[in-house]
Amino acid sequence: MRRRLAALSIAVLVALFGATACEGVQEDIRNRAQDEVDKGKEQVKQRAQEERKKVEDRANEERTKLEQRVDEERKKVEDQVKK
Repeated sequence: MRRRLAALSIAVLVALFGATACEGVQEDIRNRAQDEVDKGKEQVKQRAQEERKKVEDRANEERTKLEQRVDEERKKVEDQVKK
């Protein structure tokens, strides 16, 4: 979405400046737009990593809880067998 917006912005700016704009200005606009696209990609990547970490942490917590419950039940069964 952000990439499309950046591409659309570039297209609009290039159309507005058209032949009257010098090549240096057009290149500057392209560079700025590319910088914005790169920043957007980095933000998306960072957010994905954060969310992945949250999911992994939650999965580890749940696994630990389940392991504890299994150990407790195993101990109960062992105690009943011993009696």
